[in-house]
Amino acid sequence: MVKVMINNLTAEQQKVYNKYLDATKAAGGSANVGNTQLFWGADGSLKAKESDGDVFEFSADGTLISKTEGKKEADETSSTTKSDLTISSKEKDSVIAELKAKYSATEGGNDPYTMSNPQLQAFKQAMDDGLISELNKQGFAKNDIIDIISQVFPSIGISVTENGGYTLPYGHDEDARELYDLFKTQIGQVANTSPEIEALKTSIAGLENQIAYNNNQLSILEKNVEALKEEIEELIEQAIDESEEIAEEQKEEAKKIVAQELDNYTSAKGAMTYEEFQSNLAGRLDSLDSSSQSKLSSITIKLLNAESKMSSLNGYLTQMNSLQNTNSLMQEQIGTKTVEMESLQAQMIEENANCEDDCCQRTDPIGFETDGKKYDFFVDKDDNGLLSNEQEFLGAQDGWQEMSALDTNGDGKVDKSELEESDLKVVITDESGKQSVADAADIFGDEDSIDLNSYNELNQEMDNGNALLGTFGLTFGGEKIEGYNTLDTLDWLDDNYEFSDKDMGIGRFAQSETIVQDDQSSYFAQMISQFNQEYENLELKLEGAWSTIGVSRDEVTSAISEQMRQEAQEQAEKLEDQLAKYDKEKDEPQV
Repeated sequence: MVKVMINNLTAEQQKVYNKYLDATKAAGGSANVGNTQLFWGADGSLKAKESDGDVFEFSADGTLISKTEGKKEADETSSTTKSDLTISSKEKDSVIAELKAKYSATEGGNDPYTMSNPQLQAFKQAMDDGLISELNKQGFAKNDIIDIISQVFPSIGISVTENGGYTLPYGHDEDARELYDLFKTQIGQVANTSPEIEALKTSIAGLENQIAYNNNQLSILEKNVEALKEEIEELIEQAIDESEEIAEEQKEEAKKIVAQELDNYTSAKGAMTYEEFQSNLAGRLDSLDSSSQSKLSSITIKLLNAESKMSSLNGYLTQMNSLQNTNSLMQEQIGTKTVEMESLQAQMIEENANCEDDCCQRTDPIGFETDGKKYDFFVDKDDNGLLSNEQEFLGAQDGWQEMSALDTNGDGKVDKSELEESDLKVVITDESGKQSVADAADIFGDEDSIDLNSYNELNQEMDNGNALLGTFGLTFGGEKIEGYNTLDTLDWLDDNYEFSDKDMGIGRFAQSETIVQDDQSSYFAQMISQFNQEYENLELKLEGAWSTIGVSRDEVTSAISEQMRQEAQEQAEKLEDQLAKYDKEKDEPQV
């Protein structure tokens, strides 16, 4: 029998499944879809095992053959099952205590990341004992396993990070590096993934990329703010220094002139340019009969320039605050999605532990052997020309039904032309274990074919832990031979097939990257807070600088608000050019 998930049923299987639903309702119960296991025979028969132990068996036409009560047995074992599969913090602490006692060692040696460290030696012994595999079998998820290791062997540098990754040191001698690499390989094979989990990972990665992009924008803004702040401070300091040489009577005259020219500029309503305003103001201030007349003009122009730059500075800070707030919201989303992902991973571990006869960890290669070579059929689902993973084997979802589906003309055979239409491939393993891929149609002759009617269902356990589901006859190279349909464990498949996903580190072979924690978010938050405070200080300084020549800052800023807006717009455009240049450099290939 082959286990098939409910969302992968064929039309024929769905009809039988509907009969099962009707039957269980008629018996006064309701099918628990989430906990019901469906096993399908090659003839379309169904065996449904419910969570309470009840088993329904149906023929291919949907006739109920038998129902076996299993509630009593389930009741007797329910407490044991629950304690085995639900990992509580108490149970985790108990495991940690047991492992500490078994692998007792204290930190020592010249370097914790060399084999001179007794804890690293103890960790090697634990790895040799199959620690990761054993913990996974007990139902611990990947991050739980890493956390257990970090507490049992605290000095070796392996630990879980806040974002769900883990830290992995670089060994400081060859033996330590080999040990860390072994850990990385084994922890990467802990299968805590699903389409939902992968979607969450993709979403989290997208948020992290956006945060990284925002942080680069913040870095660019930081440089602009620092430069602009220095320019403003310098203008204010120069104006204050120069104002000390101005006599009080000149200040009074200057105040009147500034007020009059500001009024003229405002009344002109755009007819007078800002440059003309500055020129008129400077000319009148220079006309004062005093040795300090040029200084009055210089002070006023410096302070006006400082005001314009303050507007740009305010724009920069507004943008920085907005980016930081956006990053904070995205960090919250990452936290929520990480919790959801870890919950799904824990659920998957529990489901895998629940799965009887290791059915969740098996798949169905269909193939044959001849002349010392082994031929296994597979469907290239990702079109990469390689056998990517066990789910690409023909039969991985619907068993022998997948082979039967290739018979498009209904003659009970699958011939060369039908293999060509299906685009089916084979992975070929020679006597040395070397593997290659070919199109099935290319290796079958015109007279060769697979005899579907010869399929013989066996369901026999084999010595290697796999099961022989059945055999079939075929003609290959003009000779009649026998093929096989097996149900193999993942461990056996991983040892005997070269999956491209494993080489690329994707899918269930995906491994967490070493995470280097940084304080960018905290740094930018502190930096922006400091800039905001410095901005307020600059406003106070400007107000004080204007008062040294008897001028109200509010009157000035009110009159030149449009000019300040234009100045800010120009600075914003320069910033956009900087960001565009950054984007272009980021996207260009590195030589």
